[in-house]
Amino acid sequence: MAVVNHEFTRTVLEAGQRPLPILDLAALLSGDTAAANSLARDEYGLGAHSDTCFMAFLPHENEPGIQVMDASGEWFWPDTPADGIVINFGQFLERWSDDAVRATPHRVIPPLAGHRYSLPFFYSPNLGRRCECLPSCHSTYNPP
Repeated sequence: MAVVNHEFTRTVLEAGQRPLPILDLAALLSGDTAAANSLARDEYGLGAHSDTCFMAFLPHENEPGIQVMDASGEWFWPDTPADGIVINFGQFLERWSDDAVRATPHRVIPPLAGHRYSLPFFYSPNLGRRCECLPSCHSTYNPP
C-alpha cells in the first residue's frame, strides 16, 4: 500500500473541489408490472461508470439504487446500514496510485415507484496543484 506523507495530504486536502449535488431520480414507471420487470433488467438511471474524482461518499438513501461491479465483472447491491456510507474510489485515485487502487465501477437503477433521493459528496484534489504518481506506487518494474 502507498505510504502517505505530508505532500500527499497537502495536495489532496488543501483547497480541494467539493461539489455537492442533490439528485432526484424519479420513477420511470408506475403500476405496469411487465414494464417494471423490463426496466429492472434493461434500464439505468445512470449507466455504468466510475467517478473522475478522488473519492465519492454516498450516504444511505431512502431507496436502494446503486449497484457496484466487483473485480470479476459481476454487479451487486452494496449492503449499507441505515447510518452507513458507501465510499467509491475515483479515477483520480486510481491514476495517482498507478492502478494500485481501482476506481469503483457502479451504476444507478431508477426506482420503480416514487422518488429516490441521493446526496453524494464528490471530493477532488486541489486542481491548482501538480499531482504525480505516488512514489511508493511505482518502480523501475512498474513505471507510472
